[in-house]
Amino acid sequence: MNKLVPKLKKCCFCVPLKCSTIVFGILYMMASVPLLFVYGTPFVLHLVFGPEVPLEDPTLFFYFIMLTTLILQDLAGIFLVIAAFRKTPSWMRPWIYVSSCQIACILFLAVVCSLIYIIQVTNQTIPDDSEEATWYAVYAGYGFLLYYAICVVHSYMNELHEEKERAKIQQTELAPLSSV
Repeated sequence: MNKLVPKLKKCCFCVPLKCSTIVFGILYMMASVPLLFVYGTPFVLHLVFGPEVPLEDPTLFFYFIMLTTLILQDLAGIFLVIAAFRKTPSWMRPWIYVSSCQIACILFLAVVCSLIYIIQVTNQTIPDDSEEATWYAVYAGYGFLLYYAICVVHSYMNELHEEKERAKIQQTELAPLSSV
């Protein structure tokens, strides 16, 4: 992963990596909370009231996948914020993995849907709708923003690893002197 992620010293040229990591973790969680209500409410209502809240099987499956993804996103965000405060780099990995999977899915879907949209508009099977194309661009932009957040978090994680290695080296250099 080191080859895909550039090493940064600051976020946005001036913000410390620790502060940025905490902010990204909080924003990541905050973005998923409203979506939990959007997808969770119909899903739970269908489970509780059954046929009174009609949902087709594909829709129910989609809501289940979205809820699972959002719960993972929240848990990863919690791990990220705790890891930044406690300076435990291994706890940052879940957020990096979840975010990387999310980027792959978002960018893949944005590209595929854009290509399908272009083909359909070119063949005149659907009318040209600028709003739909705008949403594909928004998803792609979110994917690139998330990639930048991963670069920041990964850089902070590497910084913490280096800091721990320096502390171990200093401790081993001082150990022989204290045993004399």
